[in-house]
Amino acid sequence: MSDTEDSSESREDNRAEPEDTEGEKVETKLLPSLMLTKLLKLFQKKPQEQDWLAANFNITATKKLLEHQTLIKQKRNICQLFLRLMLILELLLLAVGLTIILCIFPQIRFFSIYLIEKTLTIILLWTGLTLIDKLGSFAIDSVLNRWATEAQLANTDSNRYTLRANTYSTVLKRNKTFFTTILGLYLSIWLLGFNPSVLASAGFAAVAVAFLSRSLLEDALRGIVILSTDRYALGDVVNFGGGMEGAVEEINLFITSLRNLDGQLISIPNRKIESVINNTKNWSRVNFTIRIAWNEDINQAIEIMTQVAAKMQGDPLWEDKFLEPAEILGVEEISNEGILIRLLIKTQPSQQWSVGREFRLRVKQTLDEVGIAVALPHHKISVVS
Repeated sequence: MSDTEDSSESREDNRAEPEDTEGEKVETKLLPSLMLTKLLKLFQKKPQEQDWLAANFNITATKKLLEHQTLIKQKRNICQLFLRLMLILELLLLAVGLTIILCIFPQIRFFSIYLIEKTLTIILLWTGLTLIDKLGSFAIDSVLNRWATEAQLANTDSNRYTLRANTYSTVLKRNKTFFTTILGLYLSIWLLGFNPSVLASAGFAAVAVAFLSRSLLEDALRGIVILSTDRYALGDVVNFGGGMEGAVEEINLFITSLRNLDGQLISIPNRKIESVINNTKNWSRVNFTIRIAWNEDINQAIEIMTQVAAKMQGDPLWEDKFLEPAEILGVEEISNEGILIRLLIKTQPSQQWSVGREFRLRVKQTLDEVGIAVALPHHKISVVS
């Protein structure tokens, strides 16, 4: 009897094992759905926690963008260093070839020793200056990337520090290369055996006359002020007045270059830049106005614009361009031309034009669907007999 009970218990245990295994399989299949549920619960937290999560996601995205940008710059620096060293190597081979040719002729063989000695010295000089120049470029990009990443923590909704890092990097590296080249030329002339005191006095006088001229000095001082106060940076769309408007394509201590909508490059000396209208600093805005006819329902028109803006903000193609929900200012003007309604949309920098075009299109299509007519200028004429 006990053997029978033991065999029955063992059969029950054997039947239980497959059930447990099947349960484990079911649990394994449900694991992705459970993870998805937990992820959804993570985003169903309080508004403060959602803001914290969004800020951290923005910081991470910006950090990755800056790191990728720095990586591209470092690769460019390596390519430029390689090309510069290849040029120096070509000059060295040319000097060696000339030396070999000079050694063939006994009358000028002594000159080959002088040539190879001076050539090797100058080649070593420019190789060292090239390495210093490119190591400086690496250091500038690294420091600016670290500064932009840390500064972005205080303002996660703006790409301002990325633009400033690009601007400062370009200006600092160009000035560094300029002074390195001047130093290399001066040392090369000195190594060739010329009198350094005479050359220094003549060179200093020439540089002093050029730099201390009124226009260049004003340009340099104004350029320093523009860069230090962050009036604009590379990629900003600015307006200096007098038809000088466009995207900032180049900026240094002396000039600022703008590219307008016609593709024209406008170069302006920095001393002539006084007032600046920056359309893309930190954030931008769509200033939307529409006039509806007198006999139309104002509340319905406002409701339509509100719904269109909300629907557009919820569109995956446009939601990342919105910073805040649309703000309806209401009726701005009542005149014989109709009823003017104004709406504002705060967007990411330089996104106000694309958002504005799409919003106007959607509003017009929706107004046509519901039958609300835009205003047409009209006058009432009374005939007195």
